[in-house]
Amino acid sequence: MNKRPFLFGLGVGIIIGALLLQLMIVGERQASGLDSFQKEDAGEKLYTQSELDEQLDSEREKLQAQQGSSGSVGQKEQNGPSAGDDNELQSEEAANSAIEGNSQQEQQPPTGQETAGGRPADGNGSADPGTVEDKRIIVRIPPNTSLTEAAELLGKNNIITDKTTFIDLMRNLKVRAGYFLFTGSPSVQEVKKIITGKPMPPEEAEAELANKA
Repeated sequence: MNKRPFLFGLGVGIIIGALLLQLMIVGERQASGLDSFQKEDAGEKLYTQSELDEQLDSEREKLQAQQGSSGSVGQKEQNGPSAGDDNELQSEEAANSAIEGNSQQEQQPPTGQETAGGRPADGNGSADPGTVEDKRIIVRIPPNTSLTEAAELLGKNNIITDKTTFIDLMRNLKVRAGYFLFTGSPSVQEVKKIITGKPMPPEEAEAELANKA
């Protein structure tokens, strides 16, 4: 019976001690937070009115300098290119003119260019009518003549000068037999058209050959 008040008092004392300890911990935390806040305030620099005026003047000078540089660039663009720019433009134009002149010379065919049949041609690739004699040549191609034999026969009569070109052009085409009339100095394309076309009537061709003889 005598121990109950003692135990009750002991329990109350423990509870009170725990509360006091909790209060002490809370107080220490608040004190540390206040110290950190004061340190942050102390770290911020406070400027005087004169220092603020100096900074404002410095910012104004920087802004004026930037505006002046942009104004000089705009003035230069309005005035147009300078003498150095003119010289560069003239150099580029001269180089472009030289390149165009070389390309035109390369595109222009040489004076001594030949036609597909191996004869001299003018700038348009056709035979010069002033240098070609207007003559009539009748050539008889026998039946079953091969392409090579036809090329030899035409070359013998001076109808073609490049047999290889003629054979390549006539490949996969049939050589017709009969009499064929060639006027002047025909090109390989014209020879191809003649010998793959309708031959002359035998009577007309033989009559003309007999007159030449």
